[in-house]
Amino acid sequence: MWTTMKYLLKAASATVITLGTFSVSATNGYFAHGYGEANRALAGAGTAYGFDAISSLNNPASALQIDDQFQFELAIFSPKRGFNVSGQMAPPPAFSLALGEVESGNEYFIIPGFGWKTQLSEDSSFNLAVYGNGGMNTEYESSVFYGSNAGVDLSQLFVNFGYAKQINTDLALGVAPIFAIQRFAATGLEAFGQFSSDASSLTNKGHEITTGFGLKLGMTYQLTDSLTIGSTYQSTIKMDKFSDYSGLFAEGGSFDIPSNFSLSSVYEWSNGSLFALDLQRINYSEVKSIANPLMPNIMQSQLGQSGGAGFGWQDIDVIKVGYQFQLADITYRLGLSHGEQPIPESEMLFNILAPGVQEIHYTAGIVVDDLSISLMYSPKSKVAGPNPLTCDPVNGQCAQNINLYMSQVQLSFGYRF
Repeated sequence: MWTTMKYLLKAASATVITLGTFSVSATNGYFAHGYGEANRALAGAGTAYGFDAISSLNNPASALQIDDQFQFELAIFSPKRGFNVSGQMAPPPAFSLALGEVESGNEYFIIPGFGWKTQLSEDSSFNLAVYGNGGMNTEYESSVFYGSNAGVDLSQLFVNFGYAKQINTDLALGVAPIFAIQRFAATGLEAFGQFSSDASSLTNKGHEITTGFGLKLGMTYQLTDSLTIGSTYQSTIKMDKFSDYSGLFAEGGSFDIPSNFSLSSVYEWSNGSLFALDLQRINYSEVKSIANPLMPNIMQSQLGQSGGAGFGWQDIDVIKVGYQFQLADITYRLGLSHGEQPIPESEMLFNILAPGVQEIHYTAGIVVDDLSISLMYSPKSKVAGPNPLTCDPVNGQCAQNINLYMSQVQLSFGYRF
């Protein structure tokens, strides 16, 4: 077992290096719509059911439901994102943006992952999974904020170590410590130096890597021969601070990963078909760098301070449904998820850098022997609101409106052996 562990940890290191080359983006805010090939094909539904070595760590208790296996997967992710500014140029001290539409470059990203599961005894198991949790990337080939070319690059990788225990015939519990790695860079924010507690640690510092630890807990309970329910809770992951960006993120560069929890039910028919329904909540409001609003914070606290402006994101609820069925020797999967909009209309300016506006995701997949393929399509979503730094403090009228948009496509491959 330990020889296998050493091999897999070497593979994890290689995956980290790969992640450093290819940024990761995602869909429910900045979290991915699903983890593991089966879970993605079902739009993130079915966390009460152990499909494969990666998907089972959505709920660490579900690993007892699958055979011993290795799994490797590769996703090709393509987001199209940008913004449009309308209205008129307001004179200083207003902070006006150039009118017109700007699209982000860099539309293709490679997201690798792998997992391993082994049975320890009749009623316990261990598994390991390495995968991208999510991220955000924008690369504008223009001086959006009157500096160098603007953009951000955030990617997060999880290494999960899961242990599952069958408590009785119906109940299983699981725990998975999480080692998290995140990588961030920002460019083109020189104009915000006047609002920063440390303009030398605000922008154009290159990529910085931080690490942290968290915990995921899971439970599955078989109510009937056909119906299984489950729940999971992932703690806030306390990350080391981005010291190179201590003049950008609140609390001196703090950027923790917010907690989330899920409820899941899976109904399985005797012919192998199943229907899954999941509810997920992501608590973005826990992290000040994500949740602090732009206004009035940017006028009352400097960037980098505890009350410094952030992206103004709200907590979101996501509902996910999935259906799996078999014809001949091929398994088919379909899914649909709908998440709330994390970005309020009042938070357009900073979210030019992070337009996580997606709400609906359609998914489909097939499994032939040990090969699985899935496709995700998220149609164009938009959110619009005023440029708050062009609003008249007396009458509240704003000179400019900003419209953020994004659409996404993802093609994934997985192989189990």
